[in-house]
Amino acid sequence: MDGGHVILYIGPAFPIAAHRNSVTVLAFGLDDAFEVAEHLDGPPGTGRRVRSAVIPAGQWHRLHTPASTMAFLYLDAGDQSWKKLAASGTPGPRGCAIGMAVEEMALQVLRRLGAQPHVKRVDVIALTACLGIEAPRMDRRIEASLARLRSDPGLTHRVSEHAAQAGLSVSQFQRLFTQSTGLPWRRWRLWQRTSSAVRNIIAGASLTEAAHAAGFSSGAHFSDTFKAMFGMPPSNLSAIDLTWTAIDVRPSSP
Repeated sequence: MDGGHVILYIGPAFPIAAHRNSVTVLAFGLDDAFEVAEHLDGPPGTGRRVRSAVIPAGQWHRLHTPASTMAFLYLDAGDQSWKKLAASGTPGPRGCAIGMAVEEMALQVLRRLGAQPHVKRVDVIALTACLGIEAPRMDRRIEASLARLRSDPGLTHRVSEHAAQAGLSVSQFQRLFTQSTGLPWRRWRLWQRTSSAVRNIIAGASLTEAAHAAGFSSGAHFSDTFKAMFGMPPSNLSAIDLTWTAIDVRPSSP
């Protein structure tokens, strides 16, 4: 499910290898606790058992998830709400925060969302409100660049072209982009291509077709990128019945 530019997955857990996400992720164990590993190679039973965790963008980590239902919320570029959520919890392994203050309320909303055959906008808004997620405010030149990236991730999208359209040098643009989004240009572009490929796969495209349409040089390139970001191969997507629903969570105009 895509709520504006916030992506939410609710579904079965998979074995997850050590990885790092391109964006900050909020993880929830809906019907059981999961482990945040103290060490990337640590076996199950040696980590911290939690029901929620805030995992900052770019942070190497590993989760041990039981055979249960998990929810992962991938935040938007420039979203700073995770900092308050992290501060409300306890410092955990490898730069993560565990046990956020709104954990129980968020779990209730997530369970309700997971039980629905069709996602209700009111429940998605309730979730973002509970977590304090708001549309990030940033430099308009970076907002315009992000809009172009999202509109067609499969294009080449050279950083020099985006810098020129912003009226900045490449170095100035890259510095402003990282300040605004919390991510380097290339890593954010890779995140957009990966999420676009996932949407294509859910829509029925083959892995190779989805990879090429999203701008990857090959299916293998996409597979390697996906595994590095999510800790599992993209073939796992075919093992479950996934749908992609876009919901605008911005407040309605008066």
